[in-house]
This record gives sequence, C-alpha cells and structure tokens, in this order.
Amino acid sequence: MKRPPEKAAFSLLLAFARKEISPYIVFDMPQSSQPFLQLQKSRTMNKAVTFITGLIAGVILTGILAMKMMPGMMLTTHESRYTTVEETCAALKTSIEANNWQSPATRNMTAAITKQGFTLDKQVSIVELCNARYAGDVLATNPEVSTLMPCA
Repeated sequence: MKRPPEKAAFSLLLAFARKEISPYIVFDMPQSSQPFLQLQKSRTMNKAVTFITGLIAGVILTGILAMKMMPGMMLTTHESRYTTVEETCAALKTSIEANNWQSPATRNMTAAITKQGFTLDKQVSIVELCNARYAGDVLATNPEVSTLMPCA
C-alpha cells in the first residue's frame, strides 16, 4: 500500500533527522527527459536571440529614419540666383504678394548692427511675411508666440 505524499515526506524528514539517510540525495533524471530539457533550453535561447535581434534592428531602423527625416525639419540654405541681397529681397516680396500673402517689412540687419558699432561679414536682411488666416490660427492656439509674428 502506498503512503500519501504528506506521510512520505514526513517519513523522509524523520529518517534524515535520525541520520538514517544522507542529506545529499541525488535524483537521477531518466534518459528520456533529457532531450526535452535541451529542447526547452533551445526554445528559450531562440526567444532571447529573436528579441535581441529585433531590438537591434528597431534601433537601427529608427536611426536611419531619423537621419532621413531630420534635414526636412531643419532650416535649409539656398543660394540666390540674383546678384545682390536687395534684388533677392525685392523678388521675394513680389512672390509673397503674388501668392496672397503680405510682406509688412524688409529689415536690413547689417545696417542695424552697424549702428550699434558692430560689423557683419555678409549682407543680412529679413523679409517678413504674413497671412492673416494662418496668423489667426496660430494666435488662437498659441497666443504666447505673438511677439514672434510679423503680422501688423
């Protein structure tokens, strides 16, 4: 007759306390279960390798996308086809007004800086432009940028 597991465990503990058995019990694993454990280790390793590979691929892909998209989000410089800054500013003003925008002012930054006692190596001008519809949308959502807007 078999003993219930609780009594078997108690008997084992009692035998250990009486020093009838060694505290070092070695359980031999049946030969048939070893391939199963190797398969489990292999599956765990495959999951880890897949995760790490996916993580590295994701980081690389994100980096490539960021590098491709960043130039479009930055200011770009184009060389003017006109010979002087004044001609370029006049052509910009004409184009701005032809597209139903306003150009309230053209600011000669070189002259303004020279009045303050400093010099610039290049001629610098700012051509302001404004569209009341877009300005209204911006001011409705972000009134704090009003000091940066050229519409007057």
